[in-house]
Amino acid sequence: MAPLQVGHYKENNLYIVTVGDNLTVDTVATFNQYVKPLMEDVLKTTQMRGLILNMKKVFMVDSSGVGTICGKLIKLKKAEKKMVLCNVNKTVTDTFADSGLGSALTYYSSVQEAIAIIGRVETPVREESVPIVKKPVFTKAPPKERGLENFMDKKARNRK
Repeated sequence: MAPLQVGHYKENNLYIVTVGDNLTVDTVATFNQYVKPLMEDVLKTTQMRGLILNMKKVFMVDSSGVGTICGKLIKLKKAEKKMVLCNVNKTVTDTFADSGLGSALTYYSSVQEAIAIIGRVETPVREESVPIVKKPVFTKAPPKERGLENFMDKKARNRK
């Protein structure tokens, strides 16, 4: 079997990792070896936001692949970082759903969409800049003449 082809690039403080084949018992060791330094960089660098896994060429994921993705997701979530998947086919999403991991993962239809959503810079809001708006408190019910029934009654009385 040919070795797993994996590549990556960095954009908007995210590593975009392209997985070039199925994630199976035969390929997860190569995947882990490749992604390990990227994970370490994301976990130790505050500016890095996380990983985007481009799964366009992945047509099958077995239990080893599910376990690998799960382990990386847990590590990143504990550090308040992101890991999302994009270009995932139905067979792979069904595998994740059947494993119970499906609801914990976020899927995007393209790398560009994932970058646009999780790569944008969030501006922190300072507490003193947020105005406090007090809502009016009504202590008694509004007058009855404002009700629809009373309006109709007045209209009928005016016709007579």
